[in-house]
Amino acid sequence: MNSKILTDGYSNSLQITPENNVLLVIVGGFILLTVVLLIIGWIFSLQTTRSITNLTKAVSQMPVSEAGLHLPASGNKELDELGNAIENVVIKINASYASVQKESAENLANLEEQTKELEKISRLTAKQANAFKALAFVARAILSIPNIDNLLTRIATVVSETLSFYHMGIFLLDDAKEYAILTATNSAGGQRMMEHNHRLKVGEEGIVGYVAGINRPRVAIDTSRDSIFLSNPDLPETRGELAVPLKIGLDIIGVLDMQSKEADTFSEEDFEVFSILADYISIAIQNARRVQEIQKTITESDTLYRNYLRQEWRSFSNQRRSPGYLYNISGSKPLPKKLETVEIQRAIQSGKPTIAQEKSQSHLSVPIKLRGQVIGILNVQAGSNHAWEDDEIDIATAIADRVGLAVENARLLEDSQSRAARERTISEITSKIGASINIRNVLQTAVEELGHVLPGSDVIIQLNDAKNKE
Repeated sequence: MNSKILTDGYSNSLQITPENNVLLVIVGGFILLTVVLLIIGWIFSLQTTRSITNLTKAVSQMPVSEAGLHLPASGNKELDELGNAIENVVIKINASYASVQKESAENLANLEEQTKELEKISRLTAKQANAFKALAFVARAILSIPNIDNLLTRIATVVSETLSFYHMGIFLLDDAKEYAILTATNSAGGQRMMEHNHRLKVGEEGIVGYVAGINRPRVAIDTSRDSIFLSNPDLPETRGELAVPLKIGLDIIGVLDMQSKEADTFSEEDFEVFSILADYISIAIQNARRVQEIQKTITESDTLYRNYLRQEWRSFSNQRRSPGYLYNISGSKPLPKKLETVEIQRAIQSGKPTIAQEKSQSHLSVPIKLRGQVIGILNVQAGSNHAWEDDEIDIATAIADRVGLAVENARLLEDSQSRAARERTISEITSKIGASINIRNVLQTAVEELGHVLPGSDVIIQLNDAKNKE
């Protein structure tokens, strides 16, 4: 009866039959299975996520070393295999990184070494370039500065500035070669040393004396550790010193001394460059000395020649009947006596034209000179109101110069003719004497010929006997 009532109440609802019950069971079982699978998948996913998280954390904390990475076991075969693969990759990466790091360190060390070598070459090149600049200056100075004192001072100043040395000294040996004497320098301390006549004993005192004794360069890389270095209170900042001999051939004439405020400035590699510089300075010294010797010889020769001219012209003037000539409107005639006015004496003493004004006349006195020696006077007289112009003075001076040359040529010609005549006479007498065949004829011919040459003279030839021998 209930079934009927239900049927009647719900005529459109599903009817419960055995087939429907089976279907409901299958659907319910499927839903339950799906829920179970979802729960199992969630649990597996949670476990896998935890393992991957641990793997990621371990990888992120991987130490950089060749030991590699040790990952914790996850319990999952595939994840453990993945971890092992990652460990192997990490080991290879760390090994490559270590190799690259080692190679980079080696390359960096090589680069630093090459950089130091290049810096050393650069410093050496710059030093050599400056040395060649100094050589060029010395070469020019050889030709342009003949005075040896000025030459050495200029060389010391310019070379020290070019090579950046705080002190440079040029020592020259004395005649006995016992001492090296400081002759030129660039520093204030060196100037004080020169004022004290600074000198060093050859072979005994300091690096300069040592070099002068052995005739070879010497370097003190650090003066505080050099046993030969001699400290000087005028150069308290010296920390490095290089001395090179100045030589002409094999003969040492001095020492080139260079000092620096810093140690390790000089080295044995500098010997070649600075030896060339020393050779140039030696040539400059030799040339300057030769120039001085030539100038001294010229001066002495000029002095001797002036004395000779003075004597010859004094003798020539004494032999002349007239001291000069006078020209006026009536013509020229010999000067009766020597003029000795105040303006003439002033012109002779000064060697320059002088002007004197008198009431009736105006005088211009121009000295006649030959090689600087006054041999006469050109005196011009004009009216009292005459004002001498520069052109007139220049013309008179030029004429006086030409008169001096012409008179000297005439004197030399007369002297040559006189000498030739004497030589000819001597030759003739000698020929006649040589033609004689015995002593009597020789003596007789000699006195006769001399009597002809010296008329009015008594000529006697006397031979000494044995008693008169000394």
